[in-house]
Amino acid sequence: MKAILPKIDILNSVINFAKKCFTKPQFHHFHRYLGGLITLPSKTISRIAAASTTHKDQSSVNRFLTSSDWDEEMLQERYLKKVKHLFHREQTSLIIDDSISKKTGEHIEDTQYHKDHCSNGYVFGHQIVTALIKAKDKVLPIFPKLYSKKTESKIELAKELIQLAFKKIRINEVIIDSWYMATDIIKFCLKRNLDVIGCLKSNRKVSFDRGERIKLKTYFKKLKEKDFQPMIIDDATYHIHEKIVRIKHIGFVKILISQEWKKEEKKWSKPFYLMSTDVKKSAVQIVRIYANRWSIETFHRDIKQNFGLEACQVRGRKGIIRHLILVTLAYAVLKFWMSLHGVVWTLGEVVRYIQGRLFDDLIITLVEEESKVKRWKLAEQFISKTAKV
Repeated sequence: MKAILPKIDILNSVINFAKKCFTKPQFHHFHRYLGGLITLPSKTISRIAAASTTHKDQSSVNRFLTSSDWDEEMLQERYLKKVKHLFHREQTSLIIDDSISKKTGEHIEDTQYHKDHCSNGYVFGHQIVTALIKAKDKVLPIFPKLYSKKTESKIELAKELIQLAFKKIRINEVIIDSWYMATDIIKFCLKRNLDVIGCLKSNRKVSFDRGERIKLKTYFKKLKEKDFQPMIIDDATYHIHEKIVRIKHIGFVKILISQEWKKEEKKWSKPFYLMSTDVKKSAVQIVRIYANRWSIETFHRDIKQNFGLEACQVRGRKGIIRHLILVTLAYAVLKFWMSLHGVVWTLGEVVRYIQGRLFDDLIITLVEEESKVKRWKLAEQFISKTAKV
């Protein structure tokens, strides 16, 4: 059976912020492309074009993505205004990370082999630097940056995202993993009075009272049981050692050496090293704030599984970046919709709800259309040519 892509009018209230960024035909394509990313099982350009009720062919959808004259920065500006309005004056965190988008085409621009830390192998595709704004239960992404050997380093791209969020959203803190815990990023944040909470590698050197600089793993081996404090944080049991130390070129910070009790294995986990540039934060606060970093892992999973991050095989950089933007917006408009309606669902549940509503609306349109000719035109593209009557 042919896939159906009717209008996603149910999302108009959260998509209309983008209208001024496009001409009327361009907004029509924008509307359809988001609809395809949200509702179709296959999210390639050809599938989105084929499923459209207005018979837009693949070339017109492809032109919208690769060569049509619309301004990505203007779209980002209007989007961030909407994000800022949603968060208002809440305490907000910026979470930075990266993810790999697998590709198969050899001639796709900016593809290369990237180290995959999950499989300890290498994956061919794009690497994107991503950022999420989080306040309590609200989570929204910023437009990601596409990294390759031809671009700036991932550290520089991360700094650009931090600067954008600092200027447009007024974030309070930055949460990063050990790879992004570079001195350059931490200093960049401190100059803007942003707190940094992140994970440190075990070979990171710190200075103690007497000025000696030693690796964290060496310091951990010198600690005794009495140096740790037992804590129960959100149903997990830890023993934690906290210490104010000095890091070269950064200054005084608070470090936590934490181990979680593994019930099934009946032993403590390997040590985990956390750092906060705000030495007044308690160990409980630091652990809870860093736990928010998991939101960006679920974001990466959602944009791959639910919104077709890896489905697009466009060759040119411009089309690739625009696809990344539209995938990000597909995720964001559902988050806006959930906030507007006060629902707490998974994104998969929201997608299924919207798919059901769209199909119901199409059936109602067909039933209520008085003209038999118009009714047939609406229905004929969804009727399989090989089906038996």
